[in-house]
Amino acid sequence: MILARITRAIREQNWFAVCLEFVIVIAGVVIGFQVTGWAGEQDQRAIERRHLVEISDDLDIEIAAYDELIDSALYRIAGVDLLIGEATGEALPSQLVLSTTTFDIPDLPEIDDERRGHILGHVNLVRISVGNRSGYDSLINSGNINLLRNNDLSRAIQVYYSNHDNLTDTQAVFREVRNEGVGQGYDLGLGAFDELPFESIVAVVAGSPEYQAYLRTARQWAVIHAALMRDRQAEAITLLADIQTYLESTP
Repeated sequence: MILARITRAIREQNWFAVCLEFVIVIAGVVIGFQVTGWAGEQDQRAIERRHLVEISDDLDIEIAAYDELIDSALYRIAGVDLLIGEATGEALPSQLVLSTTTFDIPDLPEIDDERRGHILGHVNLVRISVGNRSGYDSLINSGNINLLRNNDLSRAIQVYYSNHDNLTDTQAVFREVRNEGVGQGYDLGLGAFDELPFESIVAVVAGSPEYQAYLRTARQWAVIHAALMRDRQAEAITLLADIQTYLESTP
């Protein structure tokens, strides 16, 4: 229809009409591109929001899970302190001093009389964080990381999950130490999580300097483990708050 009008206007040498039709065509094309671009941008914003909401949901779960994992590490420390104290009469140090870092021993839970028969379960259970990262993996695997408009937030997300991967790798060391210690326990007639009279466990520990060394080492790694998990939990809390602020302030 437009082509027919332009052809007729040219035949009639109605140049004003020709120009007007060309303006209408060009305006239609421009508007069409703008509408398409706007729709594409809206689609990208929806994808960005979906990824960030998924990561937020994962972080919510992760933050709650850290509480239980940290408690597990604290019970390992408390269990070793109790066993070593009863077996040797010695108090273990209130700090763990390494080459570049010093860790203060955190406040510890009390192991009451009912729990003392399960003391091996406290000192030998190593609970690790495997990560709740389906939202982040979806973002990376889909190739949509570039859709995150806030570069600082994008960087913070990547740094958090990189640090979490490092934590996961480090936790493998804790389990290796635990596995070696459980092997020492076998030689002493102790299962990994045996329920035994507390006094009999103390007697076995008192007679084995090697097992005492394992317990001290398990305690030292538990101190590091608890500190690392607290750092990651604090990082997760900050990241979650940043994502929520961004989602609330961005259409």
